[in-house]
Amino acid sequence: MILACSFERVARARPAMGQITRDRSANARTRRSKACKAPTAAGAPPLIQIMTMIIKLYPAADHGASLGPPTADVAARCLSMLGQLGEVPSGNPVVTRGVDYLLRTQENDGSLFGRWGMNYIYGTWSVLCALNAVQRDPRSAEVQKAVAWLKTIQNKDGGWGEGGESYALDYAGYCPAPSTPSQTAWALLGLMAAGVVEDNAVTLGVRYLARTQAEDGFWKEERFTATGFPRVFFLRYHGYAKYFPLWAMARYRNLKSGNRHPVLVGM
Repeated sequence: MILACSFERVARARPAMGQITRDRSANARTRRSKACKAPTAAGAPPLIQIMTMIIKLYPAADHGASLGPPTADVAARCLSMLGQLGEVPSGNPVVTRGVDYLLRTQENDGSLFGRWGMNYIYGTWSVLCALNAVQRDPRSAEVQKAVAWLKTIQNKDGGWGEGGESYALDYAGYCPAPSTPSQTAWALLGLMAAGVVEDNAVTLGVRYLARTQAEDGFWKEERFTATGFPRVFFLRYHGYAKYFPLWAMARYRNLKSGNRHPVLVGM
């Protein structure tokens, strides 16, 4: 009934407007320092080497780094695409290397870094989707550790939230914050990608979204949950509080009403 009412309100709503790593190990600072110097082009074709040099000299750099270092969320998106196309580790060494990178950068607490969304909730969601897409066993220790972390940080109101302070240079990790619709949706989508559907954490998360849905069918979100440049500025995309919660609720409804729980798409 809750979901029926929620989807009915969305159906009546006006079209949505708005625009659609680190790890915490002992040598994190060393790896980040090296990565920010931009990937080397040694051994690449001459044209690639020349283009790399030009990019590194480009004056409008991303706060000192024209080429950003690899991060879990970006790597996860690439793997999700490959998985969507049917690529799996057993048949593609690129996928194997990508999975190895994600597992290697997983934090001790099970979370994963998110460069383009705030922060560990976003990264963990992205990676769980990618691992599902390339058919990583959801019972694996890494997946279960990420799932347990998401459950651990759930707020008392059933939602999830994270502050920009989690990008602080002391690398202390996740920073709790009030629940937001977009971050709650990311956590739910991550859990469901890992096969977690019939679970109290998911039920409470969906109830939070249903309870906070506005009369126009959308959600209000005042906090900034998108990352422009960590520690420099953050963004609030007005579409985030519209399509991410709807996406999560639709996924939940479809998994609950279907005969199989695995998510069959890359995200």
